[in-house]
Amino acid sequence: MAARLDAYKDLSKRNAITNKKSNNISLGASLQHTYTSSEFLKIRTSMAHEFDREEGLTTNKDTRAMLQFIFILGSHPAHSF
Repeated sequence: MAARLDAYKDLSKRNAITNKKSNNISLGASLQHTYTSSEFLKIRTSMAHEFDREEGLTTNKDTRAMLQFIFILGSHPAHSF
């Protein structure tokens, strides 16, 4: 299980009309969980949400979900019989 939070503020951004510094921030959060059932199979899920705010208004939103299966086919370690 993993979690991540990001925040970014562009200090050089200016308003195009007034040429004053713009009050902006980009925020993001994501959660990820990996389940390993054996050395040959992993299942990973992830959810991320990001948004940008400028002058108190949300200008951009993005939400993503991911489901990933990782498996190994082919040669593998020898079995002891």
